[in-house]
Amino acid sequence: MFFSKKDSIIRVDRDSVCMGDDCMPHYKKLTINSKTSIRELLAILADYVPTMKNVIWAVQSNSGLCGYIITDEQADASFEVYGKDTTIVAPLSA
Repeated sequence: MFFSKKDSIIRVDRDSVCMGDDCMPHYKKLTINSKTSIRELLAILADYVPTMKNVIWAVQSNSGLCGYIITDEQADASFEVYGKDTTIVAPLSA
């Protein structure tokens, strides 16, 4: 797999949603561009979490709450960023 200098690897995990969901680990590594915004990351993570109707997934990092993935009656997702919609990796200051 090819990685550019602008890519970051993030580790994601989620809670189980039922007993049958406990059989396999949910841990995954994702490679994303360092300039990805939190809102864009929530959209990426919407494909990672199980598709369900009327559910709210809270997304947290080691820095705290990032936002929410909210699904409606048709299981369509919308996203709510908690705080400022910044890039997921802060640029290094010179």
